[in-house]
Amino acid sequence: MPTLEDLSANSIGELLDWPGGCQAGACVYWEHYEHRDNPVDQRAAMKEDWFRQVTAEFGCCGKLARVDSAVVGFVQFALSRYLPCALGYGCGPPSEDAVFASCLHVAEVWRGRGVGRALLGAALESAREHGLAAVETYARQGPEAYDNPSGLLEFWIKNGFRIVREEGEFALVRKELRSQ
Repeated sequence: MPTLEDLSANSIGELLDWPGGCQAGACVYWEHYEHRDNPVDQRAAMKEDWFRQVTAEFGCCGKLARVDSAVVGFVQFALSRYLPCALGYGCGPPSEDAVFASCLHVAEVWRGRGVGRALLGAALESAREHGLAAVETYARQGPEAYDNPSGLLEFWIKNGFRIVREEGEFALVRKELRSQ
């Protein structure tokens, strides 16, 4: 089983890239509208600044999963106000009473071994600690689902999430915490 540690501005360089071509340590897709307009080194600095700000205002906003010393997965989460690009999806917007999991990625060779479930558990625990009602994310259906930052719809449904709204191949999914 992996060990989990807080994701920080200092550790984002260790984030795993996923098949969709995202350079995770320099990805500011959710955090900044101008994400495509900046070179990689500027995006990496923007990501570090974002982590510092959100950690100072909200607290821990992600976890790394390690086996031995190797990173095998990560999850990034925050209130949707810290992730302005999450507001523009047709099946959204995310709720203000929830933590939004913007990314959950597990290295392909580690999928199906409980790493994703452990990372998801960390996001759920963070939401509980903040007194929030739920965790939400945009999950994807179809053949491109593995290229989605938060992964397959089936993963989220299997872990107790329900579909709130769907549009095309994307669904906003939510897991309530208050009744647990």
